[in-house]
Amino acid sequence: MASGTANLASDTLHPIVPYFSSILRTIGSDRVVSFVHAAQLYSVEQVADLLGLHVKTVRHYVRDGRLRAVRIGKQYRIARADLEAFTGHPAPGPAPARETVPRRRQVEVSTVVQIDAIGRDAASRIAGTLLAATRDGSPDGERLRLDTIYDEEKDTMKIVVLGSPGTCAALLRLVDTLLESP
Repeated sequence: MASGTANLASDTLHPIVPYFSSILRTIGSDRVVSFVHAAQLYSVEQVADLLGLHVKTVRHYVRDGRLRAVRIGKQYRIARADLEAFTGHPAPGPAPARETVPRRRQVEVSTVVQIDAIGRDAASRIAGTLLAATRDGSPDGERLRLDTIYDEEKDTMKIVVLGSPGTCAALLRLVDTLLESP
């Protein structure tokens, strides 16, 4: 095999090689290149559906040589390029998938505010005010999630906010205002 003249039907090669060598003998090596590089292969039934013809008509075109095709086993396969050459137009591709649910752009912001050196009473006041401000949802109707955590040992409070940029910004301004007030 090192010399490059190995018999393609040799038992030492992969079992698929004899199959491809028979295709080479049947359709010729120049045809294999276009066969392999074809973007899509169509069955006779698919071509008939695409062209609005009867299956027997397409088979007749293939047998007459008007439509190039490759016989694989007992079936014909028509390369996309051959179908385009036959019709003189680009072959129709698969229909684009339609979305079943209309998409809407959504932007979410998540932020964590950590407040150090804060007592339990001040943390409770801030948490209560924030929860009251968000009880009815955000003013723009967007989803908003707010969690507050207080760590007594470290005297720290964390505020976790998840929502739209505008809503999160408004909530952060409220936190800023609450921290500035005594």
